Amino acid sequence: MKKAIIFLMSLIFISCGRNKEEQMLYDYQAIGVKKIFNTSLEELDFKINSIEEKGVVTSKDSISYFKNKLIKLWLGQDAKQSEIDTLSYDYVISKLDKTAKTYQEIIVLNIKAGKKYKNYDNKKKRDQYIDATSDVKNWKSLSDIYSLNTDSILSVKYAVNYSTVNPVMKVKQTFTKTYFTDANQTKFIHEEEIE
Repeated sequence: MKKAIIFLMSLIFISCGRNKEEQMLYDYQAIGVKKIFNTSLEELDFKINSIEEKGVVTSKDSISYFKNKLIKLWLGQDAKQSEIDTLSYDYVISKLDKTAKTYQEIIVLNIKAGKKYKNYDNKKKRDQYIDATSDVKNWKSLSDIYSLNTDSILSVKYAVNYSTVNPVMKVKQTFTKTYFTDANQTKFIHEEEIE
């Protein structure tokens, strides 16, 4: 009983020293470190140097994000504005689906002709088009949902700087990353390197 009380008191003491954002970062990093290195943050001398809110991500931002992914996938970096303005999810989905079906027909014809060995690249390309079709359908679905309330806050974005001992190299390293919360702003769910 005494050990349980001491343990609970130490947890309260440790968590009381952190604000909400620091605790979210600590929890997020603790899960990753435990999963990858089977160790704890305490053993790695984890220290938060700074954590600063950088804004919110709204439904409108996400709609724009997915549209940019569609443009990049279908038109590339050098797209003309007239092409961008007329590009739709349904158009890209139909073209990707048609191309995947064409590769499938080629695969079947090769099998019938006794030339199965020619299908390695065709199967690879077919699968890439199937995956791309699935991605675009997902982007469209999310964009449709987000368009119902474009001002809805989906996440809060934070710039974070922290240091920790690399468990493999045994040296202290400092990282600067962007972290995103869930919609309820109770935990971090994603991180990105700052470019």
